[in-house]
Amino acid sequence: MLKSLRKHKIASGLFVVFLVALLIGVDMSKIKNKILLISVFLFLVSGGVYAQKTVVYDEPESFYQDALALFNKDQFGSAQDLFQKTIQGIPDRYSNMRINAEYYNAICAVELFNSNAEILLTDFIEQHSESTHIKYIYFQLGKFQFRKKAYRRAIKSFKEVDIYDLSETDREEYYFKSGYAYFRRKDIPKAKKYFYELLNKENSKYRDPATYYYSHISYTEGNYSTALKGFLSLKENESFNSIIPYYITHIYYLQKNYDELLKVAPVLLDKSIESRKPEIARLIGEAYYRKGEYKNAIPYLDQFYSLSGNTASEESRYLMAYSYYKTKNYDKAINYFKTLSIGSDTLSQNANYHLAFCYLQIDKPHFALNAFKYAYSINKNPQITEDALYNFAKLSYELAYNPYNQAIIAFRNYVDNYPNSEHRTEAMEYLTKMYLSTRNYPEALKSIEQIQNKSPELMIAYQRIVYARGVELFNNRKYSESIEYFNKSISINKVKKYTAESRFWCSEAYYLIADYPAAIKSYSDFMTSAGAFSMAIYQEASYNIGYAYFKQKEYEEANKNFRLFVMNEKDANSVYVNDAYNRIGDCYFIGRMFTQAIENYDKAIIIKKKDVDYALFKRAESLGPLRKFDEKEETLLKLLKEYPNSFYAGNAEFALASTYFRASKNYPKAVEHYNHIIDTYPADRNYVKRAMLDIGLVYNNMGEEAKAISSLKKVNKNYKGSKESKESLKILKGIYTQNGNVDEFLAWLKGQGIKYTRSEEDSIVYYAAENIYMQGDCDKSTQDFSKYLKQFPNGFFINNANFYMADCEFRAGKYADALKNYQFLIDNPVSEYTEKSLQKVAYINFEKYHDYRAALVAYKRLRDVSEYKKTNKKARIGIMQCYWNLEEKDNAYSAAEDVLGINSLDPIIRIDAKMILAKVWIDRGEDSLAYIQFAIVADSSKGEASAEARYSMAEIKYRAGDYEKSESLIYDVIEQEPSYEYWLVKAFILSGDIFIKTDNLHQAKATLNSIVEGVDVYPELVEEAKRRLAEIEKIEVQEKKKEESDDVIIEFNKDDEALFIGDYDDSEFINEEEYIDLDEMDGGDK
Repeated sequence: MLKSLRKHKIASGLFVVFLVALLIGVDMSKIKNKILLISVFLFLVSGGVYAQKTVVYDEPESFYQDALALFNKDQFGSAQDLFQKTIQGIPDRYSNMRINAEYYNAICAVELFNSNAEILLTDFIEQHSESTHIKYIYFQLGKFQFRKKAYRRAIKSFKEVDIYDLSETDREEYYFKSGYAYFRRKDIPKAKKYFYELLNKENSKYRDPATYYYSHISYTEGNYSTALKGFLSLKENESFNSIIPYYITHIYYLQKNYDELLKVAPVLLDKSIESRKPEIARLIGEAYYRKGEYKNAIPYLDQFYSLSGNTASEESRYLMAYSYYKTKNYDKAINYFKTLSIGSDTLSQNANYHLAFCYLQIDKPHFALNAFKYAYSINKNPQITEDALYNFAKLSYELAYNPYNQAIIAFRNYVDNYPNSEHRTEAMEYLTKMYLSTRNYPEALKSIEQIQNKSPELMIAYQRIVYARGVELFNNRKYSESIEYFNKSISINKVKKYTAESRFWCSEAYYLIADYPAAIKSYSDFMTSAGAFSMAIYQEASYNIGYAYFKQKEYEEANKNFRLFVMNEKDANSVYVNDAYNRIGDCYFIGRMFTQAIENYDKAIIIKKKDVDYALFKRAESLGPLRKFDEKEETLLKLLKEYPNSFYAGNAEFALASTYFRASKNYPKAVEHYNHIIDTYPADRNYVKRAMLDIGLVYNNMGEEAKAISSLKKVNKNYKGSKESKESLKILKGIYTQNGNVDEFLAWLKGQGIKYTRSEEDSIVYYAAENIYMQGDCDKSTQDFSKYLKQFPNGFFINNANFYMADCEFRAGKYADALKNYQFLIDNPVSEYTEKSLQKVAYINFEKYHDYRAALVAYKRLRDVSEYKKTNKKARIGIMQCYWNLEEKDNAYSAAEDVLGINSLDPIIRIDAKMILAKVWIDRGEDSLAYIQFAIVADSSKGEASAEARYSMAEIKYRAGDYEKSESLIYDVIEQEPSYEYWLVKAFILSGDIFIKTDNLHQAKATLNSIVEGVDVYPELVEEAKRRLAEIEKIEVQEKKKEESDDVIIEFNKDDEALFIGDYDDSEFINEEEYIDLDEMDGGDK
């Protein structure tokens, strides 16, 4: 057999040579010898070689056959060894057996997870690209790369596979792994295409996982019906029954098939893992919510919220809030709505809208007001925006809660923006009522004056508001401005009551700015106004007319009106009647009708409600002209005994001494009382210098010339320039002339610097200037007074000249020049001009120059020298005000206490003094004592001081941590009529502070925003509100960081993948914990 084979080989070789030669056209005859030689060579060589091949090939073939048997039995390790020996035993790289052995060796490496498997497969592809195995090699390479989770390379390999070369089983695997690789590479359309190929392969092991992924993709694409069909088909599959119910539940939710959801979800909730319980609970709760079964929804929503903590979405919190709202658990609803209220989206608008209704249900309308306002301002849902605006405006009116006139603005906006609303008529009615009840009168007037055609009802409201604005200005002592509004109210004249009252208060304002003729006319108009007679203030008009005439020194008219008042006043013992009797007495006294004067002073003394010491003093003065000296002495002694500290005590004792001197001729008694005056009372009082002058006269009458001269010289020395000084010179001249000591008198005059011989010239120059002054020519008289003072620097009339010059300069507004002249008068010995000059100096320094230190000096001196009770009162009040403006708090406190001791103190001044006491207590850290004083002010005033006092009380309670009481006091500030915007703004800022302290950031933000958006004055307070808002934003940012968004979509994750990987072929999938994704490594597919 071997020999025949060799012959066959030689023959074959010769045939080949011959065939080649024939093809290339070689001459056969020329190569016959060569053929012979080649044939011999081939014979020798082929024999040796063939024998050698037989030895080598027999063993690899045996290895190869054994390896195939082992490979078919899945004994890949043993098979691989024999395949490798086969390869080693066949040097020929193109041997079919070797090629087959290399193929199977690579497949074994794949099955055995050898590290060089991919290299073996790729080498095979490179070296044997024409092999029939090449398509299947790509399939194996793709599977290996798939197992290594190198999905991009797997996809590349699978693309080289011809599916028609694959068996049905391999084709199913190819479809699934290609689909999954595309899925992992997020090429969803291609993934879906490959998974779809397996959906109807009933006997395929890949059908269920392919169905799962296809359904999952359909779910994420929103094809819920397709997804649901697929998931339901897997419902009984144990590998998927732990995840499929979640999908089914979600799909029912997304399809709004809440009844089906509620059939499966509660069971799922009991069996689900902890991480999925919150979401399932939420879906159940929302299903009940959507069905309107709020009571059933709450336990599940509550479970979701408690399990989720800060990760609960805003929508979920809204469901919880609304469910509590619908089940009337308003406190809990508020807690959830509040977490959603700060925002600018539709959800926040809904939350604020329902939050407002919750607050109304628990009787917190002020909180509801802010919530309605915020809901309106968000302006996302038109229906809610409209209704929120209407409710905000309506509630503003009902609460009389009207900062910056927001209620009026809200109603105006509503009427303008919703002209066809069903509430428009009602809104117009509220708007009219609001105009009537508003307390921010300037804004209300600005708004109402913009309306062109005012209805009769609106005109009534207009008059009332104009009148109220006048009263507000009057209470703030802005009398001239108040007159403008009272006159406007009179001109509107829609309501008799307001017209009459406007006339009355207009009259009061005229009186207080000293326009007495206008006051009289206005009072008279009031008294003839319709409806005035029945008013309680009617009688006051006569009383006030009396004072207006009295101020103009028209005493007969004053007397008539005071008597008219007394005759008609119902309370015959009132303070006003008491005062009126004193003024009637004054009118009679000035008219020298002393008997009638005494009758009225006696009536005032009997009532004993006011100024009894004054009535006694004037009674005594009236008895003098009637020469009833004994009765006069008794009256004066009674005054000194019963009212020893009376302001009139000094004057009374001087009158008593004068009576003893001039009427009774009881000189010892006269001297006794004169000396008592000099020793007891300050030297700069007028009656002290007069007492000193009278002592000289008494001693002269008693014949004691030396004592008389001594006393008279003291008058001249101590009170130069005064009329008492001039009179003392006349008396001294008479005494020296009478006793013949004229030379001594002249020498004394010379020593005093008095040139008596120029007295006539002095008088001529002065009286010429004074005459011009009395004619009202201030410019000319000032020049002439100046000349007089230069000519006669020590003249007899230097006080008069300086005073009249100062008066002209003051009236011309030349305050610096006036001060110089007034200062001269107060720096010199006391005169009849000292008191008036001190008043002017104090006024100029306080009101014009705000030099409170200089004003204080003047007021102190005025207090000590004043002879009139009214002036003394003014000085003490001025001292208090100066100390306060100088921020000398302790001195201001003492001065305020002194002022509060004044009888018949103006209520406004009393309030000022109380406020000073309170503020000093605040500085001293005595909040409780301050609170008492502020409370007194708040209860006794309707002006700005009341607003400030109430605010300060609220601030004290805030510092003490009593936020409820503080809030109550804030509302007192807000509701005060009239309102004061500065304290309103302060009150709202404090309200914001309270909300921050009580963790009610929504209310705080709404309140502070209303200031920032609604206040165009007090920029420092607006900035303060902005700072508070910035603080709130920081708090919100911190809280926001704790919250995370919640997603309704189920994400495919590691746990889900593990559901089928292990069950479908553990050998084909690597545990993810051991997985290294080559796609994510540097170099990727290198």
